[in-house]
This record gives sequence, C-alpha cells and structure tokens, in this order.
Amino acid sequence: MSAFGERHQVSTAAHIDKSNDLVMAAVMKNCLNQSSTEVRPNGSIDEEYHTIDVASTINSEQARLEITTAVRGVATQLPTRKQARKIKLLSGLMTKDVGPTLRIISSDALAPAPWEVTWSQEPELLCSYNWQDIDAGENHSENYIFVPGAPPKWTPLTLPRTLPPDKGYEYMDHNHHRQPFQPYGPMFLALGEMNPMYQFSTVDVIADRNNLRNLLDFVKGRGTKFRLDLYVVGNTLILVRKETKFWTQVGHAGGYGHRFEEFFTRPVPGLEEATSHYRAIRYPLGPLNIVVRYEADAYYEEPTENDKSSSEERTPKGDQHVKPRFNLRGQPHVIRRGNVIDCHQIAELKSANIKYDAEGRRNGGGRSSQHYDQLWFGRTRHLITGFHDPVEGASGEIISVKHKDMKENLDNWERGNQESLRKLVTLLTQLRDFVKAQPGPIRAAVLVRDETGGPIQIRVMEDKHHILGHQFFTKHWNYKGRDHRERQGHRDQSARENLLTGHARGRLVGANAQESNPRGGSMISSRFRERGGCGNGNGRTRTPALEGQGGRNTSSSRGNHGRRNDHISTGVPEDKVLRMNEHTA
Repeated sequence: MSAFGERHQVSTAAHIDKSNDLVMAAVMKNCLNQSSTEVRPNGSIDEEYHTIDVASTINSEQARLEITTAVRGVATQLPTRKQARKIKLLSGLMTKDVGPTLRIISSDALAPAPWEVTWSQEPELLCSYNWQDIDAGENHSENYIFVPGAPPKWTPLTLPRTLPPDKGYEYMDHNHHRQPFQPYGPMFLALGEMNPMYQFSTVDVIADRNNLRNLLDFVKGRGTKFRLDLYVVGNTLILVRKETKFWTQVGHAGGYGHRFEEFFTRPVPGLEEATSHYRAIRYPLGPLNIVVRYEADAYYEEPTENDKSSSEERTPKGDQHVKPRFNLRGQPHVIRRGNVIDCHQIAELKSANIKYDAEGRRNGGGRSSQHYDQLWFGRTRHLITGFHDPVEGASGEIISVKHKDMKENLDNWERGNQESLRKLVTLLTQLRDFVKAQPGPIRAAVLVRDETGGPIQIRVMEDKHHILGHQFFTKHWNYKGRDHRERQGHRDQSARENLLTGHARGRLVGANAQESNPRGGSMISSRFRERGGCGNGNGRTRTPALEGQGGRNTSSSRGNHGRRNDHISTGVPEDKVLRMNEHTA
C-alpha cells in the first residue's frame, strides 16, 4: 500500500538505532589503542569508552570474533551482518556530500504560528499520473508514465478471502527509485499535460507527503532519524526525500497489504499495465500555500453487484522476485491514458491483524489513529481496512472489511494537534527563508536529524545540482516582475474563493488555459481536454475517448532511436508520446 515506504522507514531506522547503541556499548579489543573519549550511550552507562570506527570495525572478521562480553555487567551483542550493513548505509546517507553545520533547530525552540491550520476546503488537483508497471515491458531502460492515470477502483470481494503473503521486491517510491536525480520531474511532466500554464510563483512549499510526516514528528519531539535535501526555486521551498534505498525485499514474514490491494481493487480500463498512482494537490497550510505529492491506493464509489462479479474473476499480479535495473538518467515518456478522479473519492487501504482477548473473543485490530497524519496531509477521507486472521500455510484470511469516512475523525485529530501543526508552519517558513538566503546560483542545504528524538541540523550541501530541469523552471516560475506576481496572486485568491463556495472540489486548475463545467465541475486545461482528459466534478468518473483506439504499437521518434516498443500498446499517435527535455537548469 502507499504508506509502505513511510512505515518501513520508521521501523527500520528505529531498529538501526537499537543496534547502533549495542555496538557503541561494546569495547572492541582491536580499538583499545585508539584515543579515548567519554561516551554514554543513551545515558545507560557512566563509564569511559574508547571511540570506535563502527563502519570499519563491524566489517572486520577478526573484530567480530573478538567481541565477546559485557561492560561492567551490561551485556552486549554484535549486530548481524544485515543490521551492520544498515548501520553503515544510514551513516553514509547522513554524511554524503554534507559539509559544516549552519544551524541547529530544536523542537522546543519553535513557536507556534499565529494562524489556525485546518482542512477547511477541498484541495485542488494539479496533476496525476501512474508509472508503467516494471513487469509490463522488457525494455527497462525506458521509463513511461500514464497521464492522468488513475488509482484502481475499490471492488470488494465476498468474504472470507484467503490471501497469500506479500513477497518479492516492493517499492517505497517509484519517483525516487527511477528518477533519483530529478524525482519531481515526472510530476512536472504530468503538470505540463494537465495544467501547462500553472505558475508556482505563489507556491511556498513543494513536498512529498512523507516529508511533512517526518517534520511533524520532529516538532512533536518524537520520530527517528531522517534526511531531507532542501532547495529554493524562485520563492518556493522544495523538500527532497533521501533514503538508503527506495525498495525492500519481502520474505516469508511479509504482511498482506499489497495482496489486499491487488485482490480488492481493479484497474480502470487501459491501465492494466500501470502501477503506483501519484497525485499532486494544492491547499493552504495556515498562511502557506503548499503542493503535496502522494501515492493513492484506490478510489471509492459505492460498489455494485457488477463490481463484485467482475472482481471475483481477477488474477493478481505475480511476485517481483528479481529487482529490475533501470537507466536512472533515462527521461520518462508521457503516454496519455486514464481518468481524472476527484479528490474526495481517494481511499487509503490498510490491512490489520484481528486481535483476541484472553478468552478468545475478538477484540478489534489495527489502530486507525496511527494513520491520521498520513490521511490528513493527503486530504484522504476514505479509509478501508481489511482485518485478517493468520491461517495454516503462512496465508492470511480476510474476515471482514471496514470502510469509514474519516473526515470527522481527522477534524478531531486536527484540533488535538493544532499546536504541532502551527509549529510545522513556523519550521517550514524558517527553512524556506534560511535556504533562500544561501549563496546561489543553486540555493540548497541539507537537513539532517541524526539522533532519534534530537534536533535537526541545517548543513552545507557540498555537491549541489539542479533539482528541476531548466524547461520546468522557465515554464512554471515565469517571473515577470512584481505586477506579474500580483496578478498571479489575484488568480490564486479567486481559486481559493471558488473552493470556499464549493464549486471547485477536485478541480484541475490552469492559470490561463482552462475550461469550467457550468455545473460546477472540474476545470482542466483545454489542451488536455482535447487530448481526452476528463473529470466532471459530480463524484463520478468517465473514460476518455482515446485517439487511435485500435491500440497500435508506437514508439517515440526522439527517445527510442527508431526502436519499436512492442510491449507497449498505447493507442496514442506517435507525436503524442512526449519526453522530458534532457537539459537542466
């Protein structure tokens, strides 16, 4: 499910912290001759320890054999090779291309902003897209996205339903995995199709949802280690997620989240070879105007009998047992395919163990409250949870499914976390102002939290690179002086007023080229409407009339060097397959 990477990041880092403390508590014989310092891991031992090079020591076979005992009665243990490798990777992530510390920010020092932070209006959908499934084609050197794409439709099955466990390779974020040098490039490609005239001159922050969840945990004084790269483009702060890797291999102890999604959803027509639907939405965070990208699991409509009968026949995808290799610098192609789905239809899917009390009676299972920040930042009101029982053969049996509109719960969560949300506004404002003051031409810095529960450090980024292609900057940050910015601000204010009147729910906004449904429906680029995009704003979707319905194979004349991609049946004329410009700003 879409939160997999976010959950995995927290659990992995917490496990590394524990292992790291154990390593630092050991006196390693081959380090006894090094200079010593006083180290108190977590304040647990008030003794002098010798400093050690963890990365080199844990890779020394002799050291692994010599670490044997305890220190002053405190038992120690050496991490497994897998744990040691994670420690080394995390240490490398925190220090790669990082220079001196410029500023330290503690959560206690942040004052709440004087503005209320609420979900008082529906967000604006700027663009959406799906990645092509990595199993759908043989040529992994080429990347493809489907615009506008669509999340699969929630299509329930008859219960109970036995599911096999998740296995194989699973991806936390396809954007960062396939486009590590320009992870927001796919979003701007989709924006170019759906809102080509949209201007970011008055957007304060662009972030993935996971970035905001990490920062909220920090201002609450909790959470674990993480790193973000910070950029300012124009007047916009861009947060870039950094991980040791954006995939994981699930073994025999895998859960059932992905299987639950596969069995209980169905792709919209034309997107059978698509995966991972991403959406970029805009909404106010107090006084800040922010754009949030996130992965959507599904969309929800009241199911019909036809939905049930169709889904019974669906065969889920096979496990990905071999990690595919991509050309990480290869620029994505855009294929126009899919439906525009209104924001209020988006659903988050979860699976949870059924819990029993001492007498064997069912006692619920899964706490939806732990997902509230995820739902709130993604403006996702539908939560669908599948409750499963473990059964013989390492499979899980879905016993019941619960659907709930979470808006009232999220409003309560919002009130209870108002101080933290206001502190988040303060933090984002400080980060933007600080990075904006850095010397150019590339204004960037690194945010590091290298201690669980500790402060964040703003440090020098030693190896700077442009986070956006030049064509995106010139197109969407088209500064023409103060008058232009003021005109853009008036347009944005009008959009906000429209949202407040309820006439822009889930709409697509283009700054200059747009059409409005007279019934109060979606506003989409006229260019995109001509190409088949749709969204009628009445809570339902329709399939666009794609050009070339014969489904002939196509190839990009610029990107494929004359090769035909027979594994891709786009139904789109050759000149409709677009490619990101390779020039960077």
